[in-house]
Amino acid sequence: MLQQGLAVLQTGFYPFGNTPAVCLTQHLPPEVPARVLILGCGDLRNVLFTNHSEGGRRKLDFTCCDIEASVIARGILLITLITDDTGGHQTFSNWNIYFHQYLSFVDHARLVSQAKKLRSLSGSLDAWKTSEYGNVIRFCDKSTLEQVSKVWDFYLDASNRSRVEAKMKSERLGDSYTCMNGIRSTAPAFYTGFQAILDMHESFRKHGSTDADLATVSQATKHPNPMLVSPRIAAKLHGGENPLLGFHLATAFVPLDDKSAYAKAYKQKTNLGKAVAAARTEFSQWSESLRKQWPEGVTLRFFVGDAISFAHTLQQRRNAGTFTSASWYRSRFESFDPLILNEAEYGPNGDAPVSFTSVETSNLIDHLGSINLLVATSPLLDGAPSSTLYTESLVKKSETHRAFSQTLFGTNLGFFSLLLGLFPVDYWTNTTSVCAGDEGIIDRLVQSRSHLGSKPPPGQLHIRMGWKRPPGPSHIKPQPTSTSLEYLNMDASNLAELLFKVYLNMFPHENVTAMMSALRLGGSPDLSLPVYCRASFAALLRLVKSRVKTDWPAMMSQLIGLIGSDTTLTMGANYHHELLMYIHLLGVCPVSELAASPNSSGSARAQGKLRGWKDIPSTVCLTLKVPRSRLGLFAETGGALPVQCLVQDSAASKWMNMFAAVQLGFGTIKTSGTPYTDTFSLQIQDDPEGWHGSSALFVSFRAPTWILLQEPETATVAFALQHNLSTTQAYGRRLGAQLIVFGTKLGDTNAVFVTKEPPNLEGAISSGCFGIEDFLEPSVLNPGAKSSTVASTDGESATLTCRIDLESQDLKSTLSSGCAVKPTASSCCVWDVEMGDKSLKAIFPLPVLVSSIKTRIARKSSYIELIGTVITEISKTPSVPFTYPIVFSQGSTSSRPVPTPWNMPRLHLAILPAINIDEKSRAALSWVNMHLGHMWSSHERLLRENPWKPVSKEERARVNFKDSLFTIMMQFAGLKDAKGEALRSSVFALNCKEADGVNMAIFVSAMRLDLSNRTLVLDAAVMPALNELAEPHARIIQDMMKTNKLVGVNVTLDELRLWKEALPSMVERCREWDHKEDCEYLKSGEPRAPPLSIGTGERIICDCGVGVFPQDYHVDYMGSSWKHARKHCVRAAISPMFASSLVDELLLPPALNDLPTPSMAPVVAPASTTTRQAIPSIPVQGSGKDQCDVCWAGKRDDGGELFKCSKCKKVKYCSRECQKIDWQDHKKVCK
Repeated sequence: MLQQGLAVLQTGFYPFGNTPAVCLTQHLPPEVPARVLILGCGDLRNVLFTNHSEGGRRKLDFTCCDIEASVIARGILLITLITDDTGGHQTFSNWNIYFHQYLSFVDHARLVSQAKKLRSLSGSLDAWKTSEYGNVIRFCDKSTLEQVSKVWDFYLDASNRSRVEAKMKSERLGDSYTCMNGIRSTAPAFYTGFQAILDMHESFRKHGSTDADLATVSQATKHPNPMLVSPRIAAKLHGGENPLLGFHLATAFVPLDDKSAYAKAYKQKTNLGKAVAAARTEFSQWSESLRKQWPEGVTLRFFVGDAISFAHTLQQRRNAGTFTSASWYRSRFESFDPLILNEAEYGPNGDAPVSFTSVETSNLIDHLGSINLLVATSPLLDGAPSSTLYTESLVKKSETHRAFSQTLFGTNLGFFSLLLGLFPVDYWTNTTSVCAGDEGIIDRLVQSRSHLGSKPPPGQLHIRMGWKRPPGPSHIKPQPTSTSLEYLNMDASNLAELLFKVYLNMFPHENVTAMMSALRLGGSPDLSLPVYCRASFAALLRLVKSRVKTDWPAMMSQLIGLIGSDTTLTMGANYHHELLMYIHLLGVCPVSELAASPNSSGSARAQGKLRGWKDIPSTVCLTLKVPRSRLGLFAETGGALPVQCLVQDSAASKWMNMFAAVQLGFGTIKTSGTPYTDTFSLQIQDDPEGWHGSSALFVSFRAPTWILLQEPETATVAFALQHNLSTTQAYGRRLGAQLIVFGTKLGDTNAVFVTKEPPNLEGAISSGCFGIEDFLEPSVLNPGAKSSTVASTDGESATLTCRIDLESQDLKSTLSSGCAVKPTASSCCVWDVEMGDKSLKAIFPLPVLVSSIKTRIARKSSYIELIGTVITEISKTPSVPFTYPIVFSQGSTSSRPVPTPWNMPRLHLAILPAINIDEKSRAALSWVNMHLGHMWSSHERLLRENPWKPVSKEERARVNFKDSLFTIMMQFAGLKDAKGEALRSSVFALNCKEADGVNMAIFVSAMRLDLSNRTLVLDAAVMPALNELAEPHARIIQDMMKTNKLVGVNVTLDELRLWKEALPSMVERCREWDHKEDCEYLKSGEPRAPPLSIGTGERIICDCGVGVFPQDYHVDYMGSSWKHARKHCVRAAISPMFASSLVDELLLPPALNDLPTPSMAPVVAPASTTTRQAIPSIPVQGSGKDQCDVCWAGKRDDGGELFKCSKCKKVKYCSRECQKIDWQDHKKVCK
């Protein structure tokens, strides 16, 4: 449709996930609805893990799309097996059915019985809807239900047994090196689990089972499992499949608290046994969580088909507001099946979402192209600031993560994403909770295995990115709707030049000069399959048009001129009319030669059979029938080849036009209506065998009518391979210069069908764009004034202008009076503009250099402009307030805005496994050093090792902040400090001499595994020092000093500010409580982003969560002091702070010939970072007789006198809560 045509004879069948599960709602506050779209969903690990991670806090609505019906069918069967097993007695049987290639008699019988049950309920959409599963499991369209039902039929057909077994034997897994990249599943302790992954793959390859006990395996090899093969001949089991890779296997190799469900896995004798036990334990937990949520707490919707087609169809439904066809095929490969959504779900009375708070795209970006994918999905992202679109790349097309970011769009990543309405948060904040350093070492390790005599697999470059809406008014003034975008204004010429650069980079295979140059220099030109065609670029233009305000006709005129005169792309001229056609069809701009019917004026050169077509459309659809006998070369390759169609003059010497946006399919054809009239149409019945069947191939594409009218009978229409270096070298001699597979004359009515619409479709194709409802009113930010943003770029650097046009007479009078105008930065995006006694806001959609800001004041014209340069050297110009920003989201369960960490994932601490850090376990924690050492990028490590190097105070603060995190985590775990001593503590105080000593106390309860992000997190109670509570705080610190366990962490004033900026996110990310009606963040009537203050002794965060802890919350070494401290503390989740590998290079060993060890480039805390007993004595006033025995408050919370213990009358309390906390101790002495 709008993508490059491909002939794909073989696809991979992925029954298991090859990356660890992630929580898809981890950036949503609990008050925001969870509407999740998963494109390329594969197995349901992310669904199950997300549901488990949520802990039942809200209802979840998942829409799952995958191109492979077998993947969806087996997923639904597993879900129903789990939920039917109400007592949880069949968990391991469910595991076997889902993961094992061979089944026991009992397990096979359960599989058949469940498939039979599902098939009996799936006779129609209506029948399914009224079934026991119909309220939870929904089908997005009729065809999905039909395809899934056929797969269940395949499971039921006993005659398929030999076919299943034969396919299993032919689809052998590769050797253990094909799954080496899977060791990321054991991160952050990946080097300890390396061998287990290899052992598991080898065992599964030999036995088709995850059972480590071979005796058990031998008992289960009776029945081949049909769920482990695809009925489609073209779908082959991928050679690197491993059932364990979708789980978090660090739980198998990290000593965990005995209370953890995973503790038994760690105690297994073999690494393989540990890994299998850990995966099964996690699977069991996921299953139990699903049963708890079923049926009220979760909705699962399924679609089988192409992700791009599905996304554009959802866009059309969203923008049109009515149930109409988007004119897309459900699959881009070998099918003419139209995508028609289920009206019961997507019609006027349906409740299926078409806007999502979380969009997961798996690694489709590798196969569909970043621009295709983001153009299709960006408009589907809900406008809430917390809404996130995730992309993931695995294919190594660049050597480093940073190089990947520079080639993703062919121009500046940060600025171009703004045109798409997206903001790569980790990139711009240079802060993430995911360790890319582990990935770098894994890649080095995989490549180094060649020394063992076996060719290593192609390296992977695992890059996961989160994209949100750019900073805007809705971040500080949440809107009741999902509206969040502001229009972007650009100069027409500037925009044309930017888009032209993107255009050139979309078609590198056509730049023969650059490719030959790369070969001469010993490089490797990009020989991967092309993912873009001219229709793809037109779709991008359609989206940009809906986003950017400019002189659009002038911009398009210049852009088309640049493209038309370009000589860089050798085939550019041949595709030019395809580009113009889609520009016209998608409404980008009118094209004069396509504005009217070519023969409406009677002046067209109409000849032959086209002559009778009255008012022939300006574009028509050509469908070419290609005999099966001409397809031999495709069978020989067995893979995928780029294809296209040609229309050229009969002499093949005057003109030729190429069309790459082609649709392929096999089947039988049926025509209706009169040829060469509007009534003529084609219906093609798909042949399910496709390339492996016997039907003819049909290739359909649109073409401008005027081209056909040049030679309406004799012009050549051909199906051909697309020209690139690979196809030309491989097939040039065989097929000729034009690489034609099959060609005929335009007048050949047996092979060429000319219709108004494509086969099986009606109406114009719909392409993605933003709707008017996606954009904010310009007066939202500043009542009485309109705000706008103007952007300009040269491709590398960019400038933004925030303009405030004053409209109210009051504001105009104030400005015209000559008052001072003073802009002050709240962060690198948000500015407060003081105008006399008035206050205005200005928000840049990208971070700008604070030092670059210039102010332009037009007192007569009544506007103010702030002009700033967009940050380019992100690692060298960090913004402390923008490191861990807090935004406000509008919750659905409350009318009040909700503070939300923007780049720090939410965690449900209670379900995260706690690490056992006793002395016996420390030897197994040696990997912690290496993991934490990746917090520093190569640039930051240089600064760390050269403290004398002159840098900005913000850069130094980031480096020092990471040092403090490193110190706290290492010493809590009892690992070696700078002196080589293993001194463990759980009580830390941030000590700043410039700010009167201790400013924050951190009491660590546990170190946990953050499974979703494959890292560590400290479960801690944090007590910020407050002037109003100086006395009880001082008492607590003094008590801890007496234990000799208080570790003082010396910080500078700049680092202390970063701690205060980060604390609100650390608290909000693990919040299990609701904000109060009088929350300090909302007292002023409008949201007030934390920190409330960074002043010494002043309140940093609201007090809504102060004192809220689980009853059994415990901190080592605090003893009875905890009961005094807990009322002054708030729970926080403290993670390592990793630099974004997209911004700065990772620091990695130059080569790896074996498993990394903790001794490789160890990181130690500088001796000056920590002190014991170095905190000065803090004077405490008063005797404590008239103070609460728990928190030492002098009065009750309501200001009244303290309560007395009703029994002994001696001990006093400020509240019933403090009395309850103290009772376990006090009852022993109360008389």
